[in-house]
Amino acid sequence: MKKYLVYMTCAAAAMIGGTGCSDFGDVNMDPEHLNSENIPTELLFTNGQHQMLGSDWDVWRNGCIYAAQWMSHTASFNWLGNANYTWNDGYSGAYWEIYNGDTRGALRDMKDAVEAWKEDPSRQIDYQIARIMLAYGMHRMTDLYGDIPYSQAVQPELYSFPEYDTQQSIYMDLLKELNEAQAALNGASAAAMKSADNFYQGDASKWRKFANSLMLRVAMRMSKVDPAAAEQWVKTAVANGVFESDADNCMLMHAGGLTTNDFSEPYAKIYSHEDRGNFFLTEYFVDLLKSTNDPRLSLIGTVCESLCGAPSRREASRFFHYIHTPCASRRFSRSRTYSVISERCSMHTA
Repeated sequence: MKKYLVYMTCAAAAMIGGTGCSDFGDVNMDPEHLNSENIPTELLFTNGQHQMLGSDWDVWRNGCIYAAQWMSHTASFNWLGNANYTWNDGYSGAYWEIYNGDTRGALRDMKDAVEAWKEDPSRQIDYQIARIMLAYGMHRMTDLYGDIPYSQAVQPELYSFPEYDTQQSIYMDLLKELNEAQAALNGASAAAMKSADNFYQGDASKWRKFANSLMLRVAMRMSKVDPAAAEQWVKTAVANGVFESDADNCMLMHAGGLTTNDFSEPYAKIYSHEDRGNFFLTEYFVDLLKSTNDPRLSLIGTVCESLCGAPSRREASRFFHYIHTPCASRRFSRSRTYSVISERCSMHTA
């Protein structure tokens, strides 16, 4: 028995000694689950683009239940309490999941794309575009939440608990990133990712204008707190070249999208499927568009020929009294109820 064990030990040692260390990583790659080794970087980029614009999760909470009612674009009978600034941490923090949430993680995916293409000579145009997209996502985050994790964000292998950066420092770094990226794209050809880019199909000239137009937006939002720096960056952005016509617009098209799944524009999904009949254009908003003969009214809303989920007359009378008292703008049209058009929206703007 002892002799047999000695033979087994020697055989095992020989096998271990003969195993190449270079193959160890391949052996330990999990082929059954999604990971950085088996997902094309282009897919990470595409998902990041789509989710940074918003999904039905955060648009429903941040956009419809909260912001749209606060600005008096829409009113809701069922979500009335939130129109009066009722705090809900889950609703307020819905967009926060684009950091690295399990189902979204747009910033995490875009950061991974940046790192994957950064040192690849054949993907330098893609790298610059990913930098611009990451800046766009961080810009939306800091505008919504103020001070946020930035310099250490979406790097879980390095920072389990990333530090918060000030909004001022974030803004200055966003301007630097955008300026460097647009300069690198000057005269560049199309990106290798091509159709994986849902906005411009890899057109570097379009992305350069987008970067400079975003730079202009960031600079203008600094104008009240740092006028001198804002003026400098506005001049830089304009000199570099910004949007000049509708042909430059950044849009995610939802051609053939269905409101029963995530192929649709998120507002369309909410207004016509997920929460149908619960949001209506306010009287204030409708009258404002009518007073200027705004042609967009017929594209934004339609008159309901039926209740469309609107409250009954008795319920509505209580609703109007409740809403009208603190803020006259938050109410349905008294004569005819306008519902938001959303059966199939064709685009989602960045």
